[in-house]
Amino acid sequence: MLLNRLRTAVDADHSQYLVADHDADISREFTTGGTGLIGPTGDAAVVYTGTAYGPVRLTVEAHDVPPALDPESWDEVVDVSFELPSARLAIRTLMSGPAATVDIASGGGAYWLRLHARGRDDARDDPKGEDDEPVEEHLIVVWPAERIPGVPHAVVHKATDRVGAYHRHEEARRGSSISFTVELRTSPARWSIPDWVRWPDEPGVQVPVDQAVLRSARLDLTVTAVTVYRTGCLILLNVHARRSDLDLPGWKRFSDVAQHGFGFPGHSVRRPLHPDALRLSVAWPGQPPVISAKARDTDSQRPDGPTLVGYWHGATVMGDFVVADHRAWLWPRPPAHSLQLTVEWPGLGVPPTTVTLDGGRIAAAHRPGADH
Repeated sequence: MLLNRLRTAVDADHSQYLVADHDADISREFTTGGTGLIGPTGDAAVVYTGTAYGPVRLTVEAHDVPPALDPESWDEVVDVSFELPSARLAIRTLMSGPAATVDIASGGGAYWLRLHARGRDDARDDPKGEDDEPVEEHLIVVWPAERIPGVPHAVVHKATDRVGAYHRHEEARRGSSISFTVELRTSPARWSIPDWVRWPDEPGVQVPVDQAVLRSARLDLTVTAVTVYRTGCLILLNVHARRSDLDLPGWKRFSDVAQHGFGFPGHSVRRPLHPDALRLSVAWPGQPPVISAKARDTDSQRPDGPTLVGYWHGATVMGDFVVADHRAWLWPRPPAHSLQLTVEWPGLGVPPTTVTLDGGRIAAAHRPGADH
């Protein structure tokens, strides 16, 4: 039976917010425990959101018995064992403190907390929809536990979004000192990121290139290196943008385009590539140009031919100049032919400009036998 319900919004900060017992000490390491959403860490946990900064719609319900499982309308559904000795569940923002508190009528003790989430992928870079309302929504349901394992435990009922896949990938790479167990009740649809979308989590071999694409009063564009992996190549581009003779509004626009590269005018994967965004293509003998796209465009079925996915990596903005790095993932590894790399950047006035990369040197860079 439903005992209590709260409908509110919580502000995500750095793509996170906290759920905790009202009196919990939250100065600790947090992890999703391999669930990609929330980790089983006792009396406090971090919830990972698609919204980087801004509101997430949230409903919290307290029940006296386990509610019926209804995963169909949600992208992610995860149960975690939880301790609520104060009988008060606190929702906390990462930087601004308490956001809401829900009294648990069943009293203090051991509980299960079921977190439902939808819209994380859509909210990753577009936190508000056309009606200016948050597109990401969470439902937290808590009920008394008949038994809590000695080690914190999580049960994954559904795991289908790309935000969760990213966190699972990163946590598997880093490892964790927290002891917990995770049970999979269903096979996640995207438990890992496909190799045609992103480079693998393994050492690559970097081939220095230092190939200038453009030198002008306002812009230097250089292909600095190609990192070669067993499944593909990561092309690294460096940008130095200068204000030069631009007025302030013109410089703000110019620097914004330079910073965001493939993702201009932001990092959204919901919108198609902007006409002013950085564009890249790679061709070799017998292969038509492979044109850069966003990861969302390539995450459904395994493509028949090569793909090129553009990523924003980082930028430094200091007054009248910008230094930015952008990456493009070429899958699979090309053959040992000369590679024709064409850069076009309408927003910065860069016409199609082609340079030649040593495909033989790139193909030979990866260790023999690495494909096996």
